[in-house]
Amino acid sequence: MKVKKRWLKYLKKNWREVLEKRWGYKYYTTIDFLPLFNFFKILETNDLRYLLKLKDYETLPNIHFELNKEWNDIQSQYEQADNSNNSIITFTQSKSLQKLHNEYLVLWNLNNLLLIAPEHEKTKEMLNYVGIKSNKVEKKLKVLRNKIEIKNKDFEKPHKKIDFMKIIDEIEDIKGREIDIYKTTVRKYIAIKQNIHGRQNKTEGHNRKFSRRDVR
Repeated sequence: MKVKKRWLKYLKKNWREVLEKRWGYKYYTTIDFLPLFNFFKILETNDLRYLLKLKDYETLPNIHFELNKEWNDIQSQYEQADNSNNSIITFTQSKSLQKLHNEYLVLWNLNNLLLIAPEHEKTKEMLNYVGIKSNKVEKKLKVLRNKIEIKNKDFEKPHKKIDFMKIIDEIEDIKGREIDIYKTTVRKYIAIKQNIHGRQNKTEGHNRKFSRRDVR
C-alpha cells in the first residue's frame, strides 16, 4: 500500500517524464508542429489526448494526464501568431459570412454604376466581370441581403457546433488546392488564413476604388 502511494506521489510530480520515458508518449507543445487534425479535434471534443504524438488516433490510449498548461500555451501561441482579436472559432464561424459580404459589395457597386451610367464601358466591363445580366442585379442583391441576415442570426447563436472540415473545404476552394489536415500545421493554417484575409481586403479596396471612379 505504501509502495502504491509513493508511486502515485511520484507519478503526480513527474508525470511528464513518466509519460515520455515509461510509456513512450510524446506530445505537441507548439503550433509549429501541431497538425490541424489534432487542433480541430481538441476544439471539437476538448480531449487533450490529441496533443499526444500518435501514429493512429482512431483509438486513443486509456491515459489521462494533465496537459492543460500545454494546451493553454498553444492557444496563446495561436493568438500571437494570428495577430488579431479573432480566435479560430470566430474565423471559422464567420468565413461564409465574409464571403457573402464581399459578393454583396461587388454587386452593390455594380448596381450604382447601372443607375449612374448603364451604357458606360466601365459598367459593361463590371457586368462581364461579375457574370450577371443587368436586369438581375437588384434581385441578386435582395437574395444576398436575406442570406446575410440569416447568417448573422446563425452567427449570433451560442455554442454552435463548428464543422471544421467544411471550413477546410471552403479554403481549398479558394486556394485551388487540397489541404492535408494531417500534415498542415496550425502555424501554416494561420498563414493561409491571413493570406485569404489579405486578398479579401484588397478586393474590397479595389471595389471601393472602382465605384468612386468618375463615370463620364
